[in-house]
Amino acid sequence: MRDESEAMREDLRFDALNSALYHTDRRGFYERLEGLSNLIVLIFSSGSVVAFAQNHPLVGTVIGFAVTVCGGLSLVFAPARKSCHEAVLCSRAYAVGAEAETAKTIDEMHSIRARLNLLYGDELPTMRAVNAIAFNAAQESLFPEGRRKRLLVGARHSLLRHVLPFHGADFPIVERAAEGEISGSAPDDRGQA
Repeated sequence: MRDESEAMREDLRFDALNSALYHTDRRGFYERLEGLSNLIVLIFSSGSVVAFAQNHPLVGTVIGFAVTVCGGLSLVFAPARKSCHEAVLCSRAYAVGAEAETAKTIDEMHSIRARLNLLYGDELPTMRAVNAIAFNAAQESLFPEGRRKRLLVGARHSLLRHVLPFHGADFPIVERAAEGEISGSAPDDRGQA
């Protein structure tokens, strides 16, 4: 039986790693989005494409529209800025996890939990499918096979995880019974059952 401080330390380590993995995934999405937007603007605004488009008015209109939309979306939604924000939150989550490793008293752990809660307050609204995938990765990283929990994330949720928040979606905790049945209960937004 684990004592209270060890259980609290394990919970802090898990929550911090889950948060760090969540922010790493979000940061990667924003970086890819910014890169793709810049690439489209760069390629389609090059001189050779513009020269080609002058001889093909419909193509020129489509290319001009694509450059305008990509440039505008990049300016308005600022994926590069959001990527930096996610990087800062990820770094803070890893720092909290490191503090949890060395905390010796329950009071220190309560202080660490408070810092983790402050980090949650700085987050953008949670993308629940991203969080479910991060939950699974954190479980796999920290716990042995017999103690792992796993959330069931469908292909649609996984594919659209950065686009739709899936607030009403159910990501049940999957448990494999001896007969191979799957059962579970739905966790809250932070992946806790």
